[in-house]
Amino acid sequence: MWKALQAQADVLSRLASAEFSPQSCARIGGILYLLIIGAGLFAQAFVRDRLVVPGDAAVTAERSRR
Repeated sequence: MWKALQAQADVLSRLASAEFSPQSCARIGGILYLLIIGAGLFAQAFVRDRLVVPGDAAVTAERSRR
C-alpha cells in the first residue's frame, strides 16, 4: 500500500513541476470549459425539475436538503 501511495505522489509531483506550452494549457482550459457547460445543461434539464416545486417553497426547501 505504501509503495502505491509513494508512486502516486511521485507522479503528482512530476506533473506539478512539468511545464506546459500555452497551447496545451489553452486546450486543457477549453476542455474543462466544455465540461462545465455540459454540467450546467444537465443541471438545467434534469436536476432543477426534480428540486423546484413552483408555488411551494417548503417542498422545494425539503427537496434541496435531501
